[in-house]
Amino acid sequence: MFEQYKAQIERLIQAAIHHPGATSSTLRQRIVARGKAQITSHIGSVEPLPQEIAEFVDKVVLSSHDIRDEDIAVLKAAGHSEDAILEITNCAALAAGIGRLDVVVSACER
Repeated sequence: MFEQYKAQIERLIQAAIHHPGATSSTLRQRIVARGKAQITSHIGSVEPLPQEIAEFVDKVVLSSHDIRDEDIAVLKAAGHSEDAILEITNCAALAAGIGRLDVVVSACER
């Protein structure tokens, strides 16, 4: 059903991970992996992130409606710029959406 979009989705993920930015491609890749793993319950299989980023990514993925100024302040206090926080947020949100799509596709294939 969603097979026709697989290539476009992969290009979107790769663009988010590999574009020049305030964060490294490695960090963005780990954020995407963690976000998808949170949705698909495979969290033990991902590379670790710094604690403040891991907690923020989890909040974006699992309860984005609860994000507050204090959550952003924690990232800023850890030395992350506003551009870096935007990239972290974008990658986490992308991962949440792709992870949910993966769950739906798997359910439809059963």
